[in-house]
Amino acid sequence: MEKKRKAEGALSATAAKIRSVPKQQWPPSKATVVSLNPSVLLLRLAEGESLSFVGCALVRVISGKVNIYGYELRPSLDSLPVYAPLWSKAISMSAVGKASPSPMLHDDEGRLAAAIAAMQMKDSRPASSISIVLVKPMVSPAVEERVVNSTMSKKAREEDAQSSSDDNDSELDSTSQVETEVTKREFISELALPGFYPVDPQSTSTLQEPATYVDLAEAVLRPSVRGYKLNRPISVVVTGAKNTGKSSLCRYLMNRILSEHSQVAFLECDIGQTEFTAPGIIALHIVDRNSPPLGPPISHQLPPMKACYLGDVSPNSDPQMYIEAIQACFDTYINFRNAHGINLPIVINTCGWVKGLGLDLILSIIRYCRPQTVVQLQGASEKKKMGPLDPKLLVEPPNKPSSGPIVRIIEAVSSDESDVVPIVIGAADLRSQSLVTHLSPSLLSSSASSDSSSASSSVSGLDLGLWSLLVTHPTSFSVPAAINTFYASAHSRFLSQPPYRVAFSSLRLCVFADVPPSQYLYALNGAVVALAVDRTPYQSVNETNADSSSFDATLPLFLSRPPSPSLCDCVGLGVIRSIDTKAKCFYILTSVDSQLLPHVNTLIRGTAGIDLPFNVLWSPHSVGQSSIVPYVVSDSISGIGSGSVAMKSRNNIQRKSLA
Repeated sequence: MEKKRKAEGALSATAAKIRSVPKQQWPPSKATVVSLNPSVLLLRLAEGESLSFVGCALVRVISGKVNIYGYELRPSLDSLPVYAPLWSKAISMSAVGKASPSPMLHDDEGRLAAAIAAMQMKDSRPASSISIVLVKPMVSPAVEERVVNSTMSKKAREEDAQSSSDDNDSELDSTSQVETEVTKREFISELALPGFYPVDPQSTSTLQEPATYVDLAEAVLRPSVRGYKLNRPISVVVTGAKNTGKSSLCRYLMNRILSEHSQVAFLECDIGQTEFTAPGIIALHIVDRNSPPLGPPISHQLPPMKACYLGDVSPNSDPQMYIEAIQACFDTYINFRNAHGINLPIVINTCGWVKGLGLDLILSIIRYCRPQTVVQLQGASEKKKMGPLDPKLLVEPPNKPSSGPIVRIIEAVSSDESDVVPIVIGAADLRSQSLVTHLSPSLLSSSASSDSSSASSSVSGLDLGLWSLLVTHPTSFSVPAAINTFYASAHSRFLSQPPYRVAFSSLRLCVFADVPPSQYLYALNGAVVALAVDRTPYQSVNETNADSSSFDATLPLFLSRPPSPSLCDCVGLGVIRSIDTKAKCFYILTSVDSQLLPHVNTLIRGTAGIDLPFNVLWSPHSVGQSSIVPYVVSDSISGIGSGSVAMKSRNNIQRKSLA
């Protein structure tokens, strides 16, 4: 008992230390910041000081420790990319540890070592409390200029034109409050780099780490203090209604776990707002310590270890397949953990459907995965509140409720503290961004991993579109302009991307929607499809449409039902650009690794909820207003109002009043 009390005391002290860190703003001066060249900053932060910024940058800790949304950066020879788009909250880097005995430098960084020594002589603060941080831009000034021109708001264009006509070259004062179409922020212009814009935290909303998050992370990381066995891996399920911050909390928990573990598993069960993949996919990911999620989903798309395509943004279209896909992914996690003999932590995110059948699905996930901790995020309004979970329902009989997980109820972060500015970019736009980023190859990852002092000055296609969302100048940023640039760039990339030619005979096809066989190819043309490896040992043609009276030998082979998630792996998504019925082949656009494509033997078409955005299919710059746009129709019912979508029924489910 005495040891347990000491451990709990140490735990609360650690939590209090982390909680009190980002309160003192870092004071810029000649002793605390130096520009090694026009594109590199060297910062000195004392323990407890922080610097907030928007944009993106490559951050490297040379000495000490720095916390960025739960992830602890330690001295390293490599940099990590950090993203805080202008349409989201600013992010802070806070010094949380003592200085290292000696800075960690490359052998050829003599100039950097001299700069560190010179700054120390000017700084009166004790060197033992200082963390040294190197900040480099991810884009060049030329790229930033192109992005500014493409995302400039109407007001900024008018002001720029007026400034040019008056021959006025004066710059904005560093203490002036810059008004954008997102919010009002004070930017510290003398510290700005291309794409990296430090801000005054008093003038903007900054992504914070609530005390409840800190305490939760400490409890999850040290389960032995709470009575758990040391040999049981960390496991936590995050639940809550829509817009209560589940994704943000999962990101924070992953970052905290990666600060102390080399890897963390992440099971994505929220198919409407995915973290590492396109929407509609149940996926298991293994996240490494050197690639923490320090940004929005479009900045860290990651190939899954196991993925199952649901073809919808909600599990209500096929609840049974939803649960089977989650079980298949969790079984893969268990097999990987046992095969490598490691205690691999896992974080499981759930969907925001917490009433009725949605609650039953969440309980099924908890009972199957048997986590140590279940987190309930409670919103302020009744719609965002989730009823307390009955311990009896969290375990499978004959297990006792006492053997079940610990349930922790946490108040959701208010809209004033959440990581995304509300209304600016909605859930549908975020899904479209993830989908387009997944489908189109990009240089974002290679640019992010580059540690050169100057980023490449070339940017094209979707790269310009991605940077328009991630790197935008605060004085000219327009959310609509940035989104339009993103979609227009994706449109150009799709037009220029060469497709893969695949014969009908090489593939099986599955369409989730209720489509007659004569309309299958029309439903597939221009559609987003999952590229799957189906290992199902089909025994006869009775399991396909081949024995149907309406079977057409000129059509591909269609499956009469979706493949089992345990026998089918989704390796990514693609777009059927066109279908050649004479040559009997598909032309498919995809960014899936070419080494995986030979194994793909099945295409799966989901519902209409996962399709390319209209702005990607049509661009006013490349198609005339009177031209016929392929794959787009105008004589259909609007997406708003009753009768605009197909009816969905589940007659096999009994009403609760009749059960």
